[in-house]
Amino acid sequence: MKKTLLLFIASILLIDFIHAQYFSKIIDHDTFGQSQHYSVFPRQDYIYVIGDYLDSSRSNLIPFWSKFDYNGNRIGFDTLWDPLYDYRFIANNFFQFLNESDSICYFSQHRFVNDTGAYLSYILKLNIQTGKILKTNSFIDDTFGIVISLNYDSTKNTLIIGTFSYNEQNKIEILELNNELNLINRIIIKEIDSKRIAPYWIKRLSDSLYQIVGISHDLQNIYSSRMTQWIVDRDGKILSSKLLNSSVPLSRYILPDRIIHQRKDGDFVMAPDFYVGYKNNVKIDKLFSHPVRVSSNFDTIRWEVMMYNKAETEIPSPLQFYWELISTKHDSEYIVLGQGSSTYGTMILYKFSYIGDSLWYKRYIPGDAVKDSLGWVSGSQIAISPRGGLVVVGALYDDRYKRIRSYIMHLDDDGCLIPGCNEVVSTQDLKLGKAKPFKIFPNPFTDQLQILCRWHEAGPLHFQLIDLNGKTVWSSTHYCQSEDQIFWSLERVPAGNYILQITDRNNKILQSEKLIRI
Repeated sequence: MKKTLLLFIASILLIDFIHAQYFSKIIDHDTFGQSQHYSVFPRQDYIYVIGDYLDSSRSNLIPFWSKFDYNGNRIGFDTLWDPLYDYRFIANNFFQFLNESDSICYFSQHRFVNDTGAYLSYILKLNIQTGKILKTNSFIDDTFGIVISLNYDSTKNTLIIGTFSYNEQNKIEILELNNELNLINRIIIKEIDSKRIAPYWIKRLSDSLYQIVGISHDLQNIYSSRMTQWIVDRDGKILSSKLLNSSVPLSRYILPDRIIHQRKDGDFVMAPDFYVGYKNNVKIDKLFSHPVRVSSNFDTIRWEVMMYNKAETEIPSPLQFYWELISTKHDSEYIVLGQGSSTYGTMILYKFSYIGDSLWYKRYIPGDAVKDSLGWVSGSQIAISPRGGLVVVGALYDDRYKRIRSYIMHLDDDGCLIPGCNEVVSTQDLKLGKAKPFKIFPNPFTDQLQILCRWHEAGPLHFQLIDLNGKTVWSSTHYCQSEDQIFWSLERVPAGNYILQITDRNNKILQSEKLIRI
């Protein structure tokens, strides 16, 4: 009886261990189609993803709703149909989204109207757990402008929307909608003084005042733009305007824009861009992300984080930018998602504290992708899971298949696929055998095996999974950099006991581990 009870407890612990396994997977929505844009909504039991993809003919952009379990398996999928306009809309990055509750979300997105050339902005109310569109409203650019920000006012239960116009160079508006998406208030901002303004963040301060944070620039020069704050009244009159007085000119050049967060104390934490156009009459065209914390009125900069050094600003290079900034641990820490100039083939996460201290910076190659075959890796969105950890979705270009593919990742709170990836291990400890050069997780494993590399020497590493009869059932070669987190899909490996053997280019055994496939 006692033995049976112990076995039962052990089985429960094993199930919990497997349940907590993190994953990184590539998902193809159409065998020959191409993935595009994504938003992710982790809930307690499932992970929901909204996005769009090009079908196999590469002529139709199809929006979809999908449902994943916490092992990364897609268990629900459907295309989204607009019941009001009787046609599929184009997701086009779902520029902004809001959570009203655990099941109800709001989206804004854009499309061109066929045969008219008009630019249409949609607002959608969606049940995220079923994928059903509940309400829809739309706004033509010629009348209202293009929706560029979406904010929820919980005090009034209304949506506050910011728009700007491509056709009228200095026109922006504030639109207010009730939760049935009916327009209840419209404010046209006046006296902009030949500036183009993009209102990325809007908040109601009172019944008669609104606060706007965004960018403004000269009509003829987008690279003159600066992060700016405005206070406007209910008649659209600008009462005050304040540029961000940072050490270098900061603005925002990449959309969608989810890099502005207001703390409970009123301060803003943002991840805008520093643009370098020319150096010594040489065209550079380079962007650097530059996180900053500033007071609510933009008068006082608390700190700035320079994600680059002076030498990097002197040479041409790809862009470095962030797509999104989120707050964690009650505004004590922040994580930004993006891609970098020296890591264009990887997705990056960077975490810093509320006082601007860097906590960690990590690079990721999603799923079973191979670095040499990646054109780029883009992070679309990051969200905190109610189960703990981080969920990231995005897209990558895989040259092996000549198409864009999507990925989904569930990481722990420290950005690790392999728990403990932030542990510091010295080269000396590795040489003396006091620490293992590879951390292998999980054990037992199911369909994925993850390895944290601490090996510092150059050259290829060979990984072999050997059964108890001495037969190699799986092998791979990897050029491993220190602190790389490698993961492989091993669905075809049968259940059983194995030895994982890791050797260097001279076939010297670096590490052997007993593993169980269940």
